Amino acid sequence: MEDDKFRNFLNKHGEQIKGLAKKVNPETLSDEKQLKQTLKMLATMANVPADDKKLDDVVKLLKKQKFDPKDPNSISKMLDNIKPKK
Repeated sequence: MEDDKFRNFLNKHGEQIKGLAKKVNPETLSDEKQLKQTLKMLATMANVPADDKKLDDVVKLLKKQKFDPKDPNSISKMLDNIKPKK
């Protein structure tokens, strides 16, 4: 079920995601305003409501985690920290 949702999302927004990914660079991730704009675009594509407070919280989390998109361990650590607690 989740795989189908993901496939549908990629089919619908794949080109937009590729275009967005090409624009993201280390400066984008270190500039809070650019990072927030990028996250807002992703939320819009995913049809996920994201108000300014939620976006600010995600930006703070990424900064706190010292997120480095080129480091798989950094990505894994960030995802582990945002998973809902059981």
